[in-house]
Amino acid sequence: MRQYHLGILFFVLLIIFSVLFLILGIVEMDMMFVVIAVLSMSAAWLAYKEFNLTICQIRNSK
Repeated sequence: MRQYHLGILFFVLLIIFSVLFLILGIVEMDMMFVVIAVLSMSAAWLAYKEFNLTICQIRNSK
């Protein structure tokens, strides 16, 4: 069960970082932030697939 909660935490943190870097990339018009955002989004997708997370499981984990 601990690995499951760490998976959700890792997934949420990656989503937050990817959105933050995407906003910074758009506002600052810097391609480096956009590249970091895309890499963070792909890492979040891999974490989503690795830990077999679903939206219902994330909602019910409270």
